[in-house]
Amino acid sequence: MSVLGQGGMGTVWRAEDEVLGRQVAVKELRFSTEVDDDERHRLVTRTLTEAKAIARIRHVGAVTVFDVVEEDGRPWIVMELVDGRSLSEVIRRDGVLTPRRAAEVALELLSVLAEAHRSGIVHRDVKPSNVLIGADGRVVLTDFGIARVEGDPSVTSTGMLVGAPSYISPERARGRAAGAASDMWSLGGTLYAMVEGHPPYDKGSALSTLTAVMTEEPEPPRRADLLAPVIAGLLRKDPEQRLDAQTAQAMLRAVLGEYERRERTTTTAPLPQPERTLVESAPARPSRKPLLVLAVVLAAVLVTVAFAAIRHHRKQADAPSGAAAATATARASASRSGSSDAAGADAGYREVAGPGGSHIQIPLGWTLESSSATAWKYRGPAGVLDLEFTPTPLTKLGALGAWQQEEPHVAGTCSDYRRIELKQVAYRGWDAADWQWVCGSHRALNRGFVVDASHGYAIYWTAPALTWESKRNQELLRRFFSSFRA
Repeated sequence: MSVLGQGGMGTVWRAEDEVLGRQVAVKELRFSTEVDDDERHRLVTRTLTEAKAIARIRHVGAVTVFDVVEEDGRPWIVMELVDGRSLSEVIRRDGVLTPRRAAEVALELLSVLAEAHRSGIVHRDVKPSNVLIGADGRVVLTDFGIARVEGDPSVTSTGMLVGAPSYISPERARGRAAGAASDMWSLGGTLYAMVEGHPPYDKGSALSTLTAVMTEEPEPPRRADLLAPVIAGLLRKDPEQRLDAQTAQAMLRAVLGEYERRERTTTTAPLPQPERTLVESAPARPSRKPLLVLAVVLAAVLVTVAFAAIRHHRKQADAPSGAAAATATARASASRSGSSDAAGADAGYREVAGPGGSHIQIPLGWTLESSSATAWKYRGPAGVLDLEFTPTPLTKLGALGAWQQEEPHVAGTCSDYRRIELKQVAYRGWDAADWQWVCGSHRALNRGFVVDASHGYAIYWTAPALTWESKRNQELLRRFFSSFRA
């Protein structure tokens, strides 16, 4: 056997079912030497409650309980082995989820919670560490150890508030009974953490956090995009006003439908090719006009080659003159095609829109993953570019001050966070600062800069640490910085 995980109540082992020849997970209940008989009875009851709760739920999003075995006066739960990682580990290691993926995960959790509620079970501890993401994408809700099982006489109320403070609903924080609406609140907190990387409430101590849950509104999520109304509805303090499972499911399906529509629009939209259209339509014209059209096209190609040769001799790609040439050509291309998403100055790039009226060049083939009034995210094989419009913190604190204030929040979401640098940098005469760090297998650079009194931006680039120093990666960074325009 090998250890899969450990917690306050015991250990989960990977084991072999020798009779049926399959891998299983076995949850062992352990007692410390200080545990008295009353506490021992409570822990045994909690373990049996978990087994009963899971056994009552018939859903792919809940692990299957095969058996409960008593050995040395302790219950051992034999369960299905799910090959995957917890959602909290996924966020910590890989970064936040896209709003689209977060919506998919939330829908799966809603489905299993709805089935649990129909079976008279309230989970009471929905949080990222209790969600497993399987290697096949399967979403599983685990740890029903503190679930309230309707009609189970073995479960009694002790007056103890159990669960993670950051994800406990306001009514539970006030000592009221937990109902299905409490699980909806916890799901809202989990959905918030998926896109932001941290829970909506975390004040450092349990008491301060619970007080904030009861009395304060959470900071609005910055990366939620279309999920913002769903999160806000799930985090309403009044359980009567909170979204129920059916309404939340309908809203999430609508969100996914909109993302699918965007993807189809992006995928099917052809790149502007005005010159090719003229040449292909030439056979229907008089005999001399095709030659004239072809001459115009060749002239345009020669001009493009000439400009490329001039740019080749400019040694600094991010110098102001180089940036101006790239931007001017990109604007001319956009004007010819009638699109703000036209081909860029050089082959292989195109200029795209960003928040706050900004524009930047990205490689061809990259896709727009999410967009809102404040953040546009583009993804490609090399990494993720997040272009953000964040005027308030940057213009109020300055670029360096804003990053110094933001760093503890990011570091708190990553157990192995390591800062590489946080310093003022020279960037086009603007107030600018670079913040670089490593979290797990990924490295990030966030360049923040203040353009004027009301415009502040961040070019946020994330890529695998192993490829960070590659020629391609460094070329992309130079392109992002040199092509940006407000």
